[in-house]
Amino acid sequence: MFDKGGYCKAMNKGTAEVRLSKLEAFFSLNQSNQFARTLTYQEIPKHFVWNSNSTSWTPRVCSDHIGRIRTTHHSSGELWYLRLLLTKVRGPTSFRALRTINGIIYNTFQEACAQYGFLSSDNEWHQAIEENKEFAMPRQLRLLFVYIIVNNDLQLSDNQMEFYGLAVTFLLDS
Repeated sequence: MFDKGGYCKAMNKGTAEVRLSKLEAFFSLNQSNQFARTLTYQEIPKHFVWNSNSTSWTPRVCSDHIGRIRTTHHSSGELWYLRLLLTKVRGPTSFRALRTINGIIYNTFQEACAQYGFLSSDNEWHQAIEENKEFAMPRQLRLLFVYIIVNNDLQLSDNQMEFYGLAVTFLLDS
């Protein structure tokens, strides 16, 4: 069940209680906290702590915490583009705000990414490999690499070709 703002209402002992997800609470935090609006979603845990009882982000007292967003596969479509926006756009106050650029509301997260210029080069694919090389298993990296090569017209420099050649050799040996 959703309220007018699109937030999920959890049923708790017969009463409707609004329980925000971490992402929804991030949007809410950005509406009320000027400092939070300077951060991306993955930077929030460095400065705020998730309080699961109140389903809200509260200022962090101790530092040295790393935030992490779950990885998504490029074939996930809009979910992948949403993740890309969350890692680049600072201080969005809603899903709609993520899709709004210069007062124009785009229909999809992919269109918004394209408008921001996030899709205008092959850097997104290089970034995907960089992000996944630390956590993904060799088979997952191979599948990602094949997906990128098969589904895209990459423009690779000589250094990148050498890097990917070494990467494929390493992955095949794993």
